[in-house]
Amino acid sequence: MQAIIGNKLAPWLADPYLAKTAIDRQQVPDMPVPADRPDNLFEPRPEQAAMHGIFNDQAKTRSPQLWAATHRPAVAAALGVIGAVAATVARCRR
Repeated sequence: MQAIIGNKLAPWLADPYLAKTAIDRQQVPDMPVPADRPDNLFEPRPEQAAMHGIFNDQAKTRSPQLWAATHRPAVAAALGVIGAVAATVARCRR
């Protein structure tokens, strides 16, 4: 999400940054990949498929972004109410 927003705001800044850091950020320190590791380029590796992995302890059980994406009418209504209240307060202060 940060890469998408950054690319929309300043693509001239985001692209070089991602080009320099993307690969390093995807690697796990102190966990080298063996040269003879089988790949899954042409067919899946069913014995290695799993729902949990080394990042399981960092996983989150909730996502505000997912909730907002799946409840768009409620979010739109709430933003409409907030906008109407803000407009009313702005008119009353004049």
